[in-house]
Amino acid sequence: MVWYNEGFYDPDASGITYEDSNLAFYTQLCPMILTGSWLFGGVIQNATEFDWDIFLLPGKKYNTGSGGNVFVVPRNAKNKDLAYEFIDLTLKPESQTIMAQEGGIPVGKVDMNAIPNPKIKQLNALFNQIKSNDGLAFYPDWPIPDGWSIFGGAIQELMSGKKTPEEMLEYMSEEYYSYKNSL
Repeated sequence: MVWYNEGFYDPDASGITYEDSNLAFYTQLCPMILTGSWLFGGVIQNATEFDWDIFLLPGKKYNTGSGGNVFVVPRNAKNKDLAYEFIDLTLKPESQTIMAQEGGIPVGKVDMNAIPNPKIKQLNALFNQIKSNDGLAFYPDWPIPDGWSIFGGAIQELMSGKKTPEEMLEYMSEEYYSYKNSL
C-alpha cells in the first residue's frame, strides 16, 4: 500500500494487459516489471537490447510462490509404472539441470556449475535466499474459489481509484472469510 500511496503506480495501470506490460518492459517503455520466476525465461529471450537485473522486493518477509507441482499417481491408475517412470525422469539431475538452463527453478539436485547464464544463477540464489529465510508463501488466491478474479478485480479497483487501500483489503478479507465460514 505504501507504493500506491506514494504514487508509484500510473493512474491508467489497471487498463494494461499482462502481455502489454511485459512488452512495455522488453521495449524499454517502462523501467521495471513486477513478476515472478514463471516469466524469467521470457525475460531472458525478450529483454535483449539492454542490461537488466533482478531483485527481491525490499521489506517483504514472504514471497508468493507455490509448493511446486505435486506428482500424484491415482491408486487405480492403469499405467502406474509409466507414471513413476515420468516422475523419475522429471526429477533426475539431468532433467532438473535442463530446466535450470532454460531459466526455471529446479526443485531437485542440480549442478549449478552446468548453468552458464549468470542471471539464471542469480535467480536461483535469490530463490534459495527466500527458502533459507522461510519466506515462501502460497498465492493468496488459492484458498477460495475464483480467488484470482476476486483479488484481481479488487486490485484493479484500487488502481483505478474506485477503492481505497483499506476498502480493497476489507473487500478481499470479506470474500475470504465468507467462503471459509461456509465450509
